[in-house]
Amino acid sequence: LGDDFDRLMAEAEKWAKEPARAIDTVRRQLLCDWVYIARWTGLRVPHEAELLRWSDIRLDINMLFVSQDTKTGKREVPFEPHVAARFAILKQRQRQLAAADGFTFAENWPVFALPDGTAFRNFGGLFNEVVALCAFAPRQDEMPYSPYSLRHTYATFALAAGKDYAWLEEVMGTSEKMLKTHYKSGTIEQSRRYLESKGLLWGIRDTDKPLGLISETALAADDSRRRPLILGMVPAVAGTGV
Repeated sequence: LGDDFDRLMAEAEKWAKEPARAIDTVRRQLLCDWVYIARWTGLRVPHEAELLRWSDIRLDINMLFVSQDTKTGKREVPFEPHVAARFAILKQRQRQLAAADGFTFAENWPVFALPDGTAFRNFGGLFNEVVALCAFAPRQDEMPYSPYSLRHTYATFALAAGKDYAWLEEVMGTSEKMLKTHYKSGTIEQSRRYLESKGLLWGIRDTDKPLGLISETALAADDSRRRPLILGMVPAVAGTGV
């Protein structure tokens, strides 16, 4: 498989616009939001995202609060303005869909919910369908992608953009030791050089199109002597617990 998040996101949003049953359209759009938000917050998916409620989201300060009932307990996760905009659109859409089906939206509803307010938990199958639609070239290491790849992508770009391990440890709810084990300085430095050369921040090209990420192919062309370990949308690392 390839490692281009841009491509994954584009295919997901294209798929959401294709003719389908109303409920399938809702689910596909939720997948787009789920993938985007997971990539830009580093949440563990699916379980941390499943527990996320609208009452946990503060759009006035661009912060979300991870539930106490998660693997590492409660924590605060800041996010960028483009993520706040995505949350706002998702919330408004959820209100409208609920009203159309005769339900009243409530702040204690799950962020990733169906029109009746029940949490949608079957993102794994949809994610795999989108990966298949991308028709990525086979990876030499034969490692498949999983939704957890989005968390690894978040960590890589955060470190490349200058965030330190201590900051990431707190935001991601993992240990600095674990981060240093899985995100090597050589890979991070190469990612940083690429970001600087392209004038990108966290992979954002501009405020209107905040989807541009580094691809493995682009980095290989930029420096053919070093092949990055974790770039763009990286494969999940089984058993890491990061």
